[in-house]
Amino acid sequence: MASPQASRPGTEPVDDIDDVHEWISFGDSTEDRTWMIDATYMRSNHRCIYGEGCQGILDDDATEMAQGCCSYGAHFVDDDDVQNVVRAFTRLDAEVMQFHAKAVKKGFLAAGEDADGGTPVTTTRLVDDACIFLNRPGFPAG
Repeated sequence: MASPQASRPGTEPVDDIDDVHEWISFGDSTEDRTWMIDATYMRSNHRCIYGEGCQGILDDDATEMAQGCCSYGAHFVDDDDVQNVVRAFTRLDAEVMQFHAKAVKKGFLAAGEDADGGTPVTTTRLVDDACIFLNRPGFPAG
């Protein structure tokens, strides 16, 4: 007989340790919501659809902007997270990254708004109101 706890959604024991996910949550008091981010997915090498059919994360449907979740840039968890992206950036060039020249000239990191604790967060820089790493529709590399 299964325990009562095991029958509730989200409480089943994990058989495959590779299926464990780390979640990050943060509150947005200006909009009375809590954001839940799957850090395991975000740090993985899985491919996002980059707005292909996604309504985006703005308050209203923004499908036509083709930004997906890139409207605010990436918000980094910690310095290790930043360094992973810095290392990945060194492997990119203008052939695969639309705004590579802008990233080289002015950088791709920005200081975001202060977190609730007063500590500024590091984000990716925005170009034309979306993450600098987002290749826009029509860019040959996708």
